[in-house]
Amino acid sequence: MELYLDTANIKLIKQMCEIYPISGITCNPSIVIKDNATIEEMCSLDERLKVCIQVIGETVEDMLVDADKILALRPNVIVKVPVTPVGYQVLHILSKKKVHTLATAIHNVAQALFAAQCGATYLAPYVNRICENDVDGVQTVIDMHHALLNQQSSTKIIAASFKNLYQVSTLLAAGVDAVTVSPELFNKWIDNQDTRLAVDKFTSDWQKAFNYKHL
Repeated sequence: MELYLDTANIKLIKQMCEIYPISGITCNPSIVIKDNATIEEMCSLDERLKVCIQVIGETVEDMLVDADKILALRPNVIVKVPVTPVGYQVLHILSKKKVHTLATAIHNVAQALFAAQCGATYLAPYVNRICENDVDGVQTVIDMHHALLNQQSSTKIIAASFKNLYQVSTLLAAGVDAVTVSPELFNKWIDNQDTRLAVDKFTSDWQKAFNYKHL
């Protein structure tokens, strides 16, 4: 299992990576703007992190120019490319150049398989966005996972766009390779209130018995 943070908050990324085993960072143009970051800042993060930066061009030529700019800033970057007709072409070209890519904004199994055929290193299906179209987003991603296994594809899934922890846990239990979650959802995941209550009870009982806060 790989865990990615879906954010461009540089300060928060550094804080969380010091504590938790974060595999990498994903972001898109909207997130970069929201978090008041820059592509240069994202590309300057610890080299051990897999950093995914998205192109914004609308033509093959413009997307490739964007990709070259990103790669110049961080050679081991993962270039995010949306699964549009133009994007598929770019995925194929970058694959031939041995550039690692993340095919993004995936909403169905056909898009996932076609992106994999075009040489995408990773796929980013939008779980909750799929659910908003009255389709089971979790099951759709599980179907993608099984389809890739059946095709013996080396392309991996980094599931994205989550509304709740049930969606995250169900996909990981089903064997999906990786998830990318917001810092807010991540904190809910690892800082369980019921666990806190149990620990507080242990501490309280110990203090009452021995008037001591540690062993």
